[in-house]
Amino acid sequence: MLRHFGVDPDDVTWVDSRGKPPDTERYRLSLFEKGELDAVCCDPPHWNVAVRMGGRRLTSARDLFALPEAGLSTTIDVIEQKPELVLAMVRATLRGAEFARLNQQETIDCVLRHQIHISHELAEIAWEEDHNDWGPVLDISAYERKVGIYTREWNLPEYPVAKYYRFDFLKQALCELKLLRSWDPAFDASDAKLAGVLAACAT
Repeated sequence: MLRHFGVDPDDVTWVDSRGKPPDTERYRLSLFEKGELDAVCCDPPHWNVAVRMGGRRLTSARDLFALPEAGLSTTIDVIEQKPELVLAMVRATLRGAEFARLNQQETIDCVLRHQIHISHELAEIAWEEDHNDWGPVLDISAYERKVGIYTREWNLPEYPVAKYYRFDFLKQALCELKLLRSWDPAFDASDAKLAGVLAACAT
């Protein structure tokens, strides 16, 4: 984001909020409210909280390009040894997301039962903001962009998309739930490449 707007990240003084109580975003917001930070990066509804503290919303990655956000992670061993479990987890996650998309008030009520630090109004804002991201499955370029961030910003090994993401479970779960509305064929090619790599490693 900074580079997109011509700012060198090395020219910025960063504050590490990882593992800070009560959680990373509220820790950052508390510093912002006290004037100890000039700017803060956070997700909805926290950026709405920052605005209420006197901040100004500058931009979001979603304003510039599509990126996969949170997801399910596991190991190759679990995928190989317990594929039914992996598929069940993917299916349950998709069912939950679809329920949340179609049932705003019940979803907000659930959020408020588990998140005591936000108001009903902010929970509604969070639902609306997240609702903007609900849509068709992203194409392979979005995942390539995210992998580029992994390798460039987080100093992770330079691997192809297939090394970081598996799409076959997603496709099967979407089909079973009758939610498959769009699909980039490059996902299938990516999984095929991974299968070839794993086969080569096994020999």
